[in-house]
Amino acid sequence: MQSSEQHLATVPNGATAFVTAVALNRATSSRLMELGFVPGEEVTVLRRAPFGGPLLCHIRGTSIGLRVEEAQCVHVQTVKSPLVVRNGAMMNSDPVHESSRDDVRNPVPASEFATH
Repeated sequence: MQSSEQHLATVPNGATAFVTAVALNRATSSRLMELGFVPGEEVTVLRRAPFGGPLLCHIRGTSIGLRVEEAQCVHVQTVKSPLVVRNGAMMNSDPVHESSRDDVRNPVPASEFATH
């Protein structure tokens, strides 16, 4: 699969990417880096709120809600295909791996995500 450079806000639901840079004002970028958004860290977009609302990301074993404006300033490189929900479980959407149960991930309940 080919990798591409983009902003976290444009990563599709279920896709995994690696953080390459955080470009915000100093206070906000420091806070995002404290939360784990540092170059080289793997981040998965779990879901988005409707109508351009915040997105829920999974990074360093934690689910974090980000405003779209913050997510647009997190530069990432995508390398994994998006996960899709099948029978209540998130699975890799790549047809080559579609039958593999190794890629199954449970979605995080909405009650467990934090926003900052």
